[in-house]
Formats: sequence, structure tokens, C-alpha cells
Amino acid sequence: MLGNIWGGRWSDRIGKYRIMVGASIVAAVTVVGFSLVTRMLVGAIIIQILWNVALGSGSVSLTAVVSELSPENRSTLLSLNSAAIYLGATAATATGSVLLATGGFIRLGIVCGTVSLAVGFIARYFAREIFCHGLRHQSQKATQTHK
Repeated sequence: MLGNIWGGRWSDRIGKYRIMVGASIVAAVTVVGFSLVTRMLVGAIIIQILWNVALGSGSVSLTAVVSELSPENRSTLLSLNSAAIYLGATAATATGSVLLATGGFIRLGIVCGTVSLAVGFIARYFAREIFCHGLRHQSQKATQTHK
């Protein structure tokens, strides 16, 4: 909840793309860290708080970016984004259970941290590419309309 509240403010001040990448880095570090400190209750609680703040702020930034990509397709893009979140959660649960059974908790943390880091950079790249392409397309459309 704190990440959702602070995420919007941080996105407005720092930038949505920076928050997305920063959140994925914090999430990656905290997921790996959590798998290493499970025997220290205070450390585990602090890491969970940091992870939740990163997750909340990253999701707010991603939603803001998606809503700006293509105003005429905003509802479709937001619904696809929501569907992808549920698909990702389902795939992560299935993959996590296999990793936990075959490699243990530390291996699970390392894989989840790596995936979290990759997702942040991939989301930033695709969002920027789609956003920039959309702006160029709108600009070209406006130019053709005025001719």
C-alpha cells in the first residue's frame, strides 16, 4: 500500500521509467535477500516492506505508462496489462513450486530476483518503444491532416 501511495508521487517527480527500473532493481535485491535471511525475523520483515514498496511503486508507474501509450486504445491496453499480471502470477506460482521442490529456497530467490530485474528493463524498453512509436505516428497523422 505504501508503494502505491508513494509510487504515484515518485513517478511524477522522478519519472515513470526511472521508477519502473528502480523498482525492479529493489525487487530483485529484496527477493534474493529474503531467501538468504529467512532465519532473521526483523531482517525478513524489513525486506518484505521494501519489496512491497518496490512492487507498489513499480505497478503504479507501469499503469501510468500503459494509460499514456495510446489514448484511443487505453481501455484495451489496460485490460491486457491486467490479464498479463494474472498470467504472470500464475506462471510464477507454478515455476516457483518446481524450483522450490528441485533447488531449494535460495535458488528460488536467485531465479525470482533475476526475473524481476529482467522484467523491469524489458517493460521499460517496450513501453518506451511503443510510446515513442505512438507519438511519431500521431505526429505524422496530424501533419497529413493539415496538408
